[in-house]
Amino acid sequence: MSTITKTLVPYSAQRVVITSPKPIKDVLDALDKEVNKEGAGVNIMRLLATAQSKEEIEKGMKELTEGKRDFVLFAAGSHSRWLSAYFNGARKFPEAHVYTIGNPIIAQTMLQQDLTAGLHVPPKLLVIEAEGGKGTSVVYDLPSSVVLVGSGLLNAELKKSAAVLDEKFEKMVRKVLA
Repeated sequence: MSTITKTLVPYSAQRVVITSPKPIKDVLDALDKEVNKEGAGVNIMRLLATAQSKEEIEKGMKELTEGKRDFVLFAAGSHSRWLSAYFNGARKFPEAHVYTIGNPIIAQTMLQQDLTAGLHVPPKLLVIEAEGGKGTSVVYDLPSSVVLVGSGLLNAELKKSAAVLDEKFEKMVRKVLA
């Protein structure tokens, strides 16, 4: 008979909120371009499911990023849309869109150090319309704060890789909000 065990590993995360007066439609348009929404999505999943080598992944990512992006779209959805449907339109919600974006070339630098980093890699962000449509906020958990958990806190290579992800992620968010 096998024994099942459970371990709780407490950690605390840091939430980042970056706000801009830019209208949400313009932010979403910029984000969609920045993460190659049209060309990525299903194609990144297909690439990762079928690739047989590092070279194949790198070549596929170069095509999906067009050599100029750090991240591509894995998935996106509108929380405001389904919430409105759930309440039969009786409640109005500010626009809120969740994006899962990433880059397996960046991800491998962390996952090879600690596979549990895969719980938060690729990272997500939430794009929320400000009240009255007066701007937009992008909200995400600082990648290093959710990747460096338990023994990962002691791993210098993982810390370094997570710090690179933090920097690239914020740079991309600021670009789409500008």
